[in-house]
Amino acid sequence: MTAIEREDNMLQTVLHLDDVSFGYNRGLVFSRVGLSLEKGDFAAIIGSNGTGKSTLIKLILGLLLPSGGKIMLFGKNRTEYSGYGQIGYLAQGQAYTCLLYTPPSPREY
Repeated sequence: MTAIEREDNMLQTVLHLDDVSFGYNRGLVFSRVGLSLEKGDFAAIIGSNGTGKSTLIKLILGLLLPSGGKIMLFGKNRTEYSGYGQIGYLAQGQAYTCLLYTPPSPREY
């Protein structure tokens, strides 16, 4: 594998949110959120209570449907994605601080 092929492999987009919006009956939680994580990235979602952290994770995991925008996992629309074994979710404590993790491939060790 050449250096360019290795670089292309490392730059795989794992998660992409494009203008994602969501609201419950009581109103809009967030609007037009954008985010992109590449293979090997670590991300922590932090914030005050009620700011939408858990809601965002539930959208990414397919437990909720966005009212607008698009969520892509490994280049596929979230509704078509079936490889949830490739990502991890860790809720910590009552604040539900969340972490998305993609394990490195054997070649990356």
